[in-house]
Amino acid sequence: MRHAIPLVLLLFLVGCSSGPKPLTLPVGPDATVSGTVESVDREPMAVDSDAVITLRTSAGEVEVFIPARTNLCEAEGLNLFASVVEGSSIEVRGQTLAGGGIRPCESDDHYLRVTGS
Repeated sequence: MRHAIPLVLLLFLVGCSSGPKPLTLPVGPDATVSGTVESVDREPMAVDSDAVITLRTSAGEVEVFIPARTNLCEAEGLNLFASVVEGSSIEVRGQTLAGGGIRPCESDDHYLRVTGS
């Protein structure tokens, strides 16, 4: 019983802690987001899936999906993806996806821009 109170307190604190809130984007239309890169996961590209950039914006976090086959995309600036690292500032325009992400690819209006390192 002596350890029950600290355990309950720990569970309460863990349950109350919250990270950045996800940014909610409407599905389908194009959107533009900008912010600071929190993380970059390039591993999915090895199996022909999208890489994922977690981007912290002033309104919350959003996942940016970069296609493995960027050469098939019409978006401008996808060749800059290799230079994107944690802490980079970027701006992205792309199609919004179910689940709140954004994917620059389908249109020549889409882009990835590195605005700071």
